[in-house]
Amino acid sequence: QENNNNNNPSCLPSLTLDDVSMDIEPTLLFSLENPSLPGSRPVQWCPQPTNGVSFIRTLADVHSLPAHLHSFLPLYCLALSKGGAGDRDHLQVAQYLESYTGGVSATTFLAKHPVENDQYRVGVYVGGSALERNTEKLTEIMGDILTKPNFSNTDHTNSLILQKYSDMEENLVNSGHSFALLRAGANLEPIKHLEEQWSGLPHFNLLAKLVKGDIAPEELKEKFDEITHHLLSNSSSEWAVNAESSHFPTLSSSLSSLFATLPPHQPSSPYHTTPQNNLSDHPLIHPPTFIPIPSSVFFGCLAVPSVNFDHPDHVALQLLGKICSSTYLHQQVREKGGAYGAGLTVSPSCLAFYSYRDPHNEKTLDIFYNCGKWVRGGGEGEVTPRVLSEAKLSLFSDLDQPVSPGRKGLGWFEHRVGHEMRMKKRQRVMAVTMDDIMRVAEKYLINAPKSSVVVLGPEGGEGGKDWNIQPVFSEQQ
Repeated sequence: QENNNNNNPSCLPSLTLDDVSMDIEPTLLFSLENPSLPGSRPVQWCPQPTNGVSFIRTLADVHSLPAHLHSFLPLYCLALSKGGAGDRDHLQVAQYLESYTGGVSATTFLAKHPVENDQYRVGVYVGGSALERNTEKLTEIMGDILTKPNFSNTDHTNSLILQKYSDMEENLVNSGHSFALLRAGANLEPIKHLEEQWSGLPHFNLLAKLVKGDIAPEELKEKFDEITHHLLSNSSSEWAVNAESSHFPTLSSSLSSLFATLPPHQPSSPYHTTPQNNLSDHPLIHPPTFIPIPSSVFFGCLAVPSVNFDHPDHVALQLLGKICSSTYLHQQVREKGGAYGAGLTVSPSCLAFYSYRDPHNEKTLDIFYNCGKWVRGGGEGEVTPRVLSEAKLSLFSDLDQPVSPGRKGLGWFEHRVGHEMRMKKRQRVMAVTMDDIMRVAEKYLINAPKSSVVVLGPEGGEGGKDWNIQPVFSEQQ
């Protein structure tokens, strides 16, 4: 009842939009590619005060990877960063990395083009760091990991898979909303479909098959070897270096030695046309999906289509997400409904309502569906210019988070988001009005062209709706 009383936040000290600087310092970047060098590749150089540490990253294009290997790529990256390489087994590689480097990691990478809606980038992302004096040792081991990975120790690979399976099993009941978000987005957006294959329930199903022995260790090794062969046969990669500028000559020499061990570079555009995956244009993809899990609470998601990073409405949608999360959803789903949390996330792929550890299912979905109308109606006096200003300050806080010297320039390297686009976004944040918030609430929430609902929860908790019930372990996953 106390929470329902009208408070007057204007009496509290606060920042204002006048305190926000509209100028941001550009990150100095330059690219070099010397065709005369063996295996030369495009390299983004970023001079930074890294305190003597050099950071080297590479993003290898895998858009042409055969379909039957797609689902194995996250496991390949796991084994790549934790396995053997060259003449060293996994223990020797681990000891070498600990002795001379800050580590080497490998992950999958997936991103939409910031402007073109049907373009995406997909790859294997490998990065490492070392003190300047150990740069040559870093490039040597990175070369071995990239060109001569050793997956022969199937017992070690099995232990990695078992640990990964255990982690995902725990996440399923503790953070089930992350799985719901992926599945709901996958029904709307091809990029999210691939992301779910790599980190959602389909990946958990693959891990379960490996743990149960439905896929033999030797068969998995063959898949890994196929992926390595494809990466080396279709060698298109970009590189990024963050280091002290005084160390660039030494780094250039070390990279040239590494490039000489790689297959000839095959230049190509980093972005490619998005696969359509036969997604439906029907307003509702299919009946809401309910996935029973061993839990007494629900994890729900309602997703609708969004717009690209550089679309004029993207900033207004981000502000709408912050307003809805801090007002309506917080009050209705968390304070009154008893959920641990709820919000509206905004990405270039979709807008997604979610609830976390929620005692309610259909009641929360009704709140999600009503959110756009609540905003459009003025939010019972809560959607005010002051609330919009607070949302803008929160978004500027996100945009202005400190970036370590080792990560400067990665916005361009990974996503092709440069200084000009970042400045344009800041100007758009300032320019958003209350009318814009009302307009995007109506266009993207109330009049969403299609939607997708996914809920994870206790057996029998689906209620009276016409649910599409899917077990966690299912061929449909």
